[in-house]
Amino acid sequence: MRESDKRHYKNQYKEEFALAKSILKNEPGKLEWSKNDYQVFTYKEDGVTLVFYPHKTSAGHYHIRVRNQNSKDTEKARRLMILLDHGAGFNCTFTHKAGGLPTKKGNTCKICGCQIAESEHICGECACENDCDPWT
Repeated sequence: MRESDKRHYKNQYKEEFALAKSILKNEPGKLEWSKNDYQVFTYKEDGVTLVFYPHKTSAGHYHIRVRNQNSKDTEKARRLMILLDHGAGFNCTFTHKAGGLPTKKGNTCKICGCQIAESEHICGECACENDCDPWT
């Protein structure tokens, strides 16, 4: 996408903005449309800043990625990025490079009760499609 198309971000990514707002509704920070180049929206709270930016796939499709923007609380930023990825259904929306959700061997989801993979990360195939929150 050419940067001159930035004026279309609010219309093009309104569903992603609404999804992020829904996922982060219980967090103390604020989600806002960004005024900066190559950024669609940002999430800010004390010690944490996340940037949501457009990414073009090799197939020519656009989706939103998330990155940590010099957050002081990097663990909280990581947790929020994983929460966003989980809330979006582990698809292309809100992908990040923060790593997966660490799990313990034999761990189960505390909400839906499904068995979580025994590896270090949840692969997205854990049948956690009941809109559960892995941190509760």
